[in-house]
Amino acid sequence: PVSAPDIVTHLGGFPIHALPLIMTGSTFLLQSQTPMDPRQQFMMYLMPLMMLYIMYNLPSGVILYWTVNNLVSALQQYLVNVAEDRRMAAHT
Repeated sequence: PVSAPDIVTHLGGFPIHALPLIMTGSTFLLQSQTPMDPRQQFMMYLMPLMMLYIMYNLPSGVILYWTVNNLVSALQQYLVNVAEDRRMAAHT
């Protein structure tokens, strides 16, 4: 059920949840698509790890929502970046 954390297996008595790990990867993907100030780069890479820690034991539905949102946002940002690159190439 989506009202409970997804437990794939246990490793040394520690439950392994797949969706929070996938969510962390999707957050890294989204941030790699987003232009950022180099001074904020450390925080941008630290945030997904903090989110993993905070959201690790939340219900699967919350994590699934966040993951799908990240993937759709990454696709949207990719399309914006492609359109911007084409616009810049047309003006040079």
